Amino acid sequence: MGSEDDPLRGRTVFLFLQSIAAYCQWRAASISLSRFDPGRRDYLDAARIVMDGAMRATRPAPVKLPPQPALTAAELRIAAMPRFEMATRIAAVNPSLDPKLLARLPKPKLAKMLAAAGRRATA
Repeated sequence: MGSEDDPLRGRTVFLFLQSIAAYCQWRAASISLSRFDPGRRDYLDAARIVMDGAMRATRPAPVKLPPQPALTAAELRIAAMPRFEMATRIAAVNPSLDPKLLARLPKPKLAKMLAAAGRRATA
């Protein structure tokens, strides 16, 4: 098979479909000045269908994230504290962190951060 027989000519499938859609849009613009010309609408519909198919064909598979590990007993005790108290304790260990911003985080995240900070402080 020679390169002149290859319809992709070294392009990816997405780029090939994108070029087909661009051609359809170019043809739609060159047909008529009337917005309601049937030929123009046909080319625009074709461009839309090609790009919908291209997006569907090249859509990456969804990424499955591992489940969040459950909180340990120590982290559950920490999570029972008020949110702002956890945030101020974390900020006391690491002064570069703002307690007001930390207080916006979910309590389980704060509990894990505080437990990790405590482990680092004792190590």
